[in-house]
Amino acid sequence: MVILFKILALKDYILDIENDRNPFEEKKSAIAQWKRRAYVDIEETESLIETANRLVKTGIRAKDALHVAAAIADKADAFVTTDDKLLGKLANNGEIRAVNPIELAGEINERTH
Repeated sequence: MVILFKILALKDYILDIENDRNPFEEKKSAIAQWKRRAYVDIEETESLIETANRLVKTGIRAKDALHVAAAIADKADAFVTTDDKLLGKLANNGEIRAVNPIELAGEINERTH
Protein backbone atom coordinates (compact mmCIF):
# COMPACT_ATOMS: atom_id res chain seq x y z
CA MET A 1 0.00 0.00 0.00
CA VAL A 2 1.26 3.48 -0.87
CA ILE A 3 0.23 6.43 1.27
CA LEU A 4 0.76 9.84 -0.22
CA PHE A 5 0.77 13.11 1.63
CA LYS A 6 0.26 16.40 -0.06
CA ILE A 7 1.62 19.29 1.95
CA LEU A 8 1.00 22.63 0.32
CA ALA A 9 2.67 25.77 1.50
CA LEU A 10 0.32 28.72 1.58
CA LYS A 11 1.57 32.25 1.34
CA ASP A 12 -0.66 35.15 2.12
CA TYR A 13 -0.46 38.86 1.56
CA ILE A 14 0.22 39.57 5.24
CA LEU A 15 3.47 37.60 4.93
CA ASP A 16 4.55 40.05 2.22
CA ILE A 17 3.91 42.99 4.55
CA GLU A 18 5.70 41.34 7.47
CA ASN A 19 8.69 40.39 5.37
CA ASP A 20 9.01 43.88 3.88
CA ARG A 21 9.34 45.21 7.44
CA ASN A 22 11.84 42.53 8.56
CA PRO A 23 15.11 44.27 9.56
CA PHE A 24 17.16 41.06 9.24
CA GLU A 25 18.32 40.67 5.63
CA GLU A 26 19.25 36.98 6.03
CA LYS A 27 15.78 36.10 7.36
CA LYS A 28 14.14 38.35 4.80
CA SER A 29 16.00 36.56 2.00
CA ALA A 30 15.16 33.09 3.37
CA ILE A 31 11.47 33.96 3.61
CA ALA A 32 11.52 35.41 0.09
CA GLN A 33 13.03 32.15 -1.22
CA TRP A 34 10.41 30.09 0.62
CA LYS A 35 7.62 32.27 -0.80
CA ARG A 36 8.79 31.54 -4.33
CA ARG A 37 8.27 27.83 -3.62
CA ALA A 38 4.84 28.22 -2.03
CA TYR A 39 2.10 26.54 -4.02
CA VAL A 40 -0.92 28.63 -3.14
CA ASP A 41 -1.08 32.41 -2.92
CA ILE A 42 -3.96 33.74 -0.81
CA GLU A 43 -5.26 37.23 -1.49
CA GLU A 44 -7.34 39.42 0.80
CA THR A 45 -11.11 39.02 0.55
CA GLU A 46 -14.00 40.37 2.58
CA SER A 47 -14.68 36.88 3.92
CA LEU A 48 -11.04 36.45 4.99
CA ILE A 49 -11.15 39.76 6.87
CA GLU A 50 -14.42 38.76 8.58
CA THR A 51 -12.86 35.47 9.68
CA ALA A 52 -9.75 37.27 10.94
CA ASN A 53 -11.87 39.75 12.91
CA ARG A 54 -13.77 36.87 14.50
CA LEU A 55 -10.45 35.24 15.49
CA VAL A 56 -9.16 38.50 16.97
CA LYS A 57 -12.21 38.57 19.24
CA THR A 58 -11.00 35.25 20.70
CA GLY A 59 -7.69 36.82 21.72
CA ILE A 60 -5.59 35.98 18.67
CA ARG A 61 -3.26 38.77 17.51
CA ALA A 62 -4.33 40.51 14.28
CA LYS A 63 -1.42 39.32 12.11
CA ASP A 64 -1.77 35.75 13.36
CA ALA A 65 -5.52 35.93 12.76
CA LEU A 66 -4.91 36.95 9.16
CA HIS A 67 -2.58 33.98 8.59
CA VAL A 68 -5.08 31.58 10.17
CA ALA A 69 -7.96 33.12 8.22
CA ALA A 70 -6.00 32.62 4.99
CA ALA A 71 -5.57 28.92 5.80
CA ILE A 72 -9.28 28.64 6.60
CA ALA A 73 -10.19 30.44 3.36
CA ASP A 74 -8.13 27.92 1.39
CA LYS A 75 -9.75 25.04 3.30
CA ALA A 76 -6.36 23.82 4.54
CA ASP A 77 -6.43 20.60 6.55
CA ALA A 78 -4.22 22.15 9.22
CA PHE A 79 -2.50 25.34 10.26
CA VAL A 80 1.12 24.67 11.20
CA THR A 81 2.88 26.96 13.68
CA THR A 82 5.54 26.88 16.37
CA ASP A 83 3.69 29.50 18.42
CA ASP A 84 2.45 27.63 21.51
CA LYS A 85 0.14 30.46 22.58
CA LEU A 86 -1.50 30.49 19.17
CA LEU A 87 -1.80 26.70 19.20
CA GLY A 88 -3.58 26.96 22.55
CA LYS A 89 -6.00 29.58 21.30
CA LEU A 90 -6.79 27.53 18.21
CA ALA A 91 -7.10 24.22 20.06
CA ASN A 92 -10.90 24.21 20.14
CA ASN A 93 -11.82 26.72 17.48
CA GLY A 94 -13.62 24.21 15.23
CA GLU A 95 -12.66 25.91 11.96
CA ILE A 96 -9.16 24.57 11.46
CA ARG A 97 -6.85 22.08 13.11
CA ALA A 98 -3.66 23.66 14.47
CA VAL A 99 -0.46 21.64 14.92
CA ASN A 100 3.21 22.28 15.49
CA PRO A 101 5.68 21.04 12.85
CA ILE A 102 7.07 18.28 15.08
CA GLU A 103 3.59 16.89 15.73
CA LEU A 104 2.82 16.97 12.02
CA ALA A 105 6.09 15.21 11.17
CA GLY A 106 5.30 12.53 13.77
CA GLU A 107 1.86 11.95 12.27
CA ILE A 108 3.30 11.62 8.79
CA ASN A 109 5.96 9.23 10.08
CA GLU A 110 3.33 7.07 11.82
CA ARG A 111 1.21 6.84 8.69
CA THR A 112 4.08 6.00 6.39
CA HIS A 113 5.76 3.30 8.48
